[in-house]
Amino acid sequence: MFKKNILSIMMNNSFEYYQIILFGFFLPLLSSIFFPSSNPNISLMASLLAFASGYLLNPFGGIVFGYLGDKIGRKSTIILSIILSALPTFIIGILPSYERIGIIAPIVLIACRLLQGFSVGGQAYSSVVFVAEQAQKGKINFACSFLAASSLVGALLGTSVGALCTMDIMPKWCWRIPFILGGILGLIGYWAVRKTEETLDYETAKETQQLSDNPIRDVIRYSLKNFLCTIGIAGATLIPFYMISVFAINSSIPLNFNFSISQIMLTNAFFMAMWILFLPLMGMVADRKGSALVMKISTISMLILSFPLCWVIQLSYSLPLTLSCLALLSLLGAGYVAPSGALMAEFFPVALRCSGLSIASGLGSALLGGTAPLIGNLLVQKTGQFSASAFYIMAGSLMGYIALRLARASPSYVANDHQMDIDIPADGLMVTLNKQGYMLSELHEYSQAFVNFAPHAPGPVLDIGASYGVASIPALKMGAKVIANDIESRHLEILKKRVPTSCLGRLELKVGKVPGEVNFAENSLGAVLASGVLHFVSGEELIEALNQIYKWLKPGGKFFLATSTPYTKIFQNFLPYYIARKKSGHPWPGFIENTADYIPSIADMSPKSINLLDKDIVETLVTKVGFKIERISSFSISKIANDINCEGNEILGVIAIKA
Repeated sequence: MFKKNILSIMMNNSFEYYQIILFGFFLPLLSSIFFPSSNPNISLMASLLAFASGYLLNPFGGIVFGYLGDKIGRKSTIILSIILSALPTFIIGILPSYERIGIIAPIVLIACRLLQGFSVGGQAYSSVVFVAEQAQKGKINFACSFLAASSLVGALLGTSVGALCTMDIMPKWCWRIPFILGGILGLIGYWAVRKTEETLDYETAKETQQLSDNPIRDVIRYSLKNFLCTIGIAGATLIPFYMISVFAINSSIPLNFNFSISQIMLTNAFFMAMWILFLPLMGMVADRKGSALVMKISTISMLILSFPLCWVIQLSYSLPLTLSCLALLSLLGAGYVAPSGALMAEFFPVALRCSGLSIASGLGSALLGGTAPLIGNLLVQKTGQFSASAFYIMAGSLMGYIALRLARASPSYVANDHQMDIDIPADGLMVTLNKQGYMLSELHEYSQAFVNFAPHAPGPVLDIGASYGVASIPALKMGAKVIANDIESRHLEILKKRVPTSCLGRLELKVGKVPGEVNFAENSLGAVLASGVLHFVSGEELIEALNQIYKWLKPGGKFFLATSTPYTKIFQNFLPYYIARKKSGHPWPGFIENTADYIPSIADMSPKSINLLDKDIVETLVTKVGFKIERISSFSISKIANDINCEGNEILGVIAIKA
């Protein structure tokens, strides 16, 4: 169902960009039909102003549709935008000329163009949010990059149909067919999107009454920093695309190779096709290596390589060399564009996501991205050198990199209540409210195994250090009875607000530390998850905790453990001491009494001490208590937190059963 939902949105996205490209393609023809004048330049200028007027309403469309996306839902907002885009496209196709109805013709044409621009301003980013929330975990960047590619597919389709209908052998009225076809495609898109389902994220926020009364106000109040960073990132995504695919091809290639208009159009189509291939490819890379990492590498590469590549393009009279330079710039640009939609969606909580992304991205696109060809042309005119246009690409890359470094995403939002400022870096780690370390914002393979086992467990399941319910809520949705435990009561308050109403009867909250402050009856639990918590206790407390967990579990109950190892990157300076201690027979070689000695930059957000554990120690302790180990392995959380990775052995996972 998720694939069907996403494909429907992508198909509609292609249709909508098909409709947009038609107006630009037919500008010369529309100018003579609807803006007749004895001076052809005046007619063309009038039609250009009509074309530009649509872009002026893009940000306003982002405001209105972003607001509606957070108030009435992503699906309903996209359906509305389809109607408001397809209808004016169809009307243009059947609109009588100026000769027939006079001044009414250009007025209706401009109104249709304004309505198009207004609807597109809202549809584009509502679709990004829809796809990001519907996509399968681990494939979100690929899905969103495919969405971006689908817009280029629509643009290519519009160009192809337009070229076909303007051939010399076609009758004069044939220009109307692409617009009428655009209206029909809009109906198909409407039918397809109507059959999709609203995103689970939005439905959950609605069910738990977490929707904002005024999402635009709350975006500015609680996510202003992310909002400003999103403006920068959105602008930085369009700068390389417009500078390469629009400006460079239309300015450098004709100058050096004397291309005709048709050859330039073919070159544009070729590079559009190249972007269509590059975007999903870089989306796949981002899913494997992390979106923030891929985008940072792309920005740094563009910052370093843009000027030398543009300098080669300026001097080159070798077409293969020029095209190769443009292709490399396109690949680097795609590396930044492909993961950007999914990443920017993470910068805002569900209740504010459409408003934050639509308005900020609309502003960034209009102010920074849309002006790229104009600024590139000014730089070239002032210097007389095409290579000078690289400075704007470099400026955009630097801006995009800085915005990435500063941005923080907010996964939790408490509507109509006291607001809690909960930031999570783009790599997926949440700072605890009590500044006692970090929490993962997504399930890893061992917490996922706990969720899968929970509904089949022989009793209630316990989530130690449940935080905001990353594992507890999916387990509840699977039908399990869950006891969520945390030392911070505010975490559990947020967790409870995020739980669907239908699951609240199966949720129990327990505040307190394990071991010592929380206790359960012997043989009363079906499963226990301890992810990222037991490495914060001393060796003696760890042994006590394992003994307690074993007693609490029923026969057949399972224990799921995930703990940091000494190989975590942020503790790499401690690794030599750990190795030396282990060789000397130290009982707890990974114990660090003062974490500030090794992680001073985040010491104020971390516990004072940590007990890093390796496979030998954990295996010995778990089996000594009485458990039978079913699975034990090291794993990486590179898709969640790139800056703590080492070589895939930074986290140790265990699944053990009480026989």
